[in-house]
Amino acid sequence: MDLVRGTYKDGGLAGFAFTVRGEWFDRLSFDEDFEWWFGDDDLVAQIEQLGGTTGVVRATWVQHVDGGSQTLLQRVPDVYAGLLRDYERMVSKWGHA
Repeated sequence: MDLVRGTYKDGGLAGFAFTVRGEWFDRLSFDEDFEWWFGDDDLVAQIEQLGGTTGVVRATWVQHVDGGSQTLLQRVPDVYAGLLRDYERMVSKWGHA
């Protein structure tokens, strides 16, 4: 297993592709104010702040239904404004994105 240090970064993985021990979810708070991508990074930051780690098993795979989020960027109105708001929220909460 490889450790994952974030999800919205070069070489990162989206939240549906990393693993977290189930008992961590009792200690986490889902920030529903994130609109697009940074909610995954927020969860990773919370886990790391509490002393935990996230990882991914190399043999995992992901099937994108309807092309995945990159394809959807072209069809979602005002998506870049939402991405900017999420980026700014992440930086405000954690000091990094």
